[in-house]
Amino acid sequence: MAPRLFLILVLRLAALAAQPQTASLRGEIKDPIGAVIANAPLELHSTTPQLNLQRQAGSTGQFLIDSLPPASYSLTIAVPGFQRLTITSIPLASGETRTLPSLTLTVAVSGGGQGADLDHLRLLPTAASTASLTGALIESTATLSPQTPAVRSARVQLICPKGNPCAFTTTDADGRFTFPHLAPGAYSIRILHPSFYPHTVTRFLVRPGFESVFHPIELERCHRGNCDPALRPRKPLTDYQ
Repeated sequence: MAPRLFLILVLRLAALAAQPQTASLRGEIKDPIGAVIANAPLELHSTTPQLNLQRQAGSTGQFLIDSLPPASYSLTIAVPGFQRLTITSIPLASGETRTLPSLTLTVAVSGGGQGADLDHLRLLPTAASTASLTGALIESTATLSPQTPAVRSARVQLICPKGNPCAFTTTDADGRFTFPHLAPGAYSIRILHPSFYPHTVTRFLVRPGFESVFHPIELERCHRGNCDPALRPRKPLTDYQ
């Protein structure tokens, strides 16, 4: 009898182990002054497996999305009056409940021209209190396309929130640049390249626990090789001033 009970127990344990384990994602949504945003609509997306879920945060701004298959997800939050926010590269392992860093939405401003334009946030691989800033430089053309020339080997200087230069880097072959391990806050950058007019971009807001990825910045090629701003034949770009 005992061997039979032991066999039943082993079979039950094996059946439990064979059941797929799910994961959960939780977080909290706030406005720029720290007040919670109630009932924010959420969209969770995964490509493997193919999954699109529509959910809503609660009245306290908090949300919990459970019973998720293990995968890498992206989360989009779209609240009227605020800029749309997308967080990518959110890995969920079997049996995991992951808590995202605080999600702060930025107030939407009509007319543009208010600083750097955030494309999305990428969750950093570790629970870090620091932030990262990533962007790209492209040549200003009549129309933007995947073939828009990248501006490589440009010097990008980071201006810290107190107004002092605090780091610099150069763009890679794809025109990209990254500043890792930053304190959260609002930064500016200055761009120098011998073939393009100097350009300053303001209000790169970076958030703890995330890599903030911004839309490409357009640079204007110098007129007849002369990069003296005083001899510039037309108005400077103002999209990001």
